[in-house]
This record gives sequence, C-alpha cells and structure tokens, in this order.
Amino acid sequence: MADYPVVTLVPRKATPLFVRVDVGAFTATSPASQAGLVALQVYGDDLDETVDLVLLLREYLLDGAFHNDAKLLGWEEEAGPHVFPDPDIPDKHRWQITGQLTTTLT
Repeated sequence: MADYPVVTLVPRKATPLFVRVDVGAFTATSPASQAGLVALQVYGDDLDETVDLVLLLREYLLDGAFHNDAKLLGWEEEAGPHVFPDPDIPDKHRWQITGQLTTTLT
C-alpha cells in the first residue's frame, strides 16, 4: 500500500491524502472475540486518488486483511464507500466506509 497518514483526528495541517479511523465501543461476542463499529474516512485533495484509496481499503478489508493478522477475525460492511463531505474542510474530498470489525480479545 501507499504511504499516507492514518489518524484518529483530522490533523491541523492536513496532508494531501490521509485516512481517519473512528472506532466505537467494542462488545464481547464470545469468550474469545469482540466486535465494534468502525468508520474509515479517506480525505484527499484529488477526487480520483481519494476514491482509489477508499476502494483499495475496502478490498483489503473484504479480502486480504485477515490473511495478514491473526487478531482480525472478520469485517461486515454496513455502508460501502460513499461520498461524505466534511463541512469543516470544504476544500477536501471525503469518502467513508463503515462496518463491524471482529477481533480476538487477546
């Protein structure tokens, strides 16, 4: 994957392309696993780069993430990539994916 910042808050001096991750509270789903709502938001100056990255992240979550990390057990997409303008940063494009992420408790 490309080199871009992954943050939990929008930086004061935003780079041309970055990913913001918002995570809700996780709930135990079994003695060994937990699940919670996760929102991935891709901000970018260039619309094509922004959409390309959100689609790449979606593909990774739907297919590849769980092959690379034994602690990730599943991803159930709730809302596929969609435009999600940020009223505080009108000069950047923002696209979002949300879903339930299941992980191990250990």
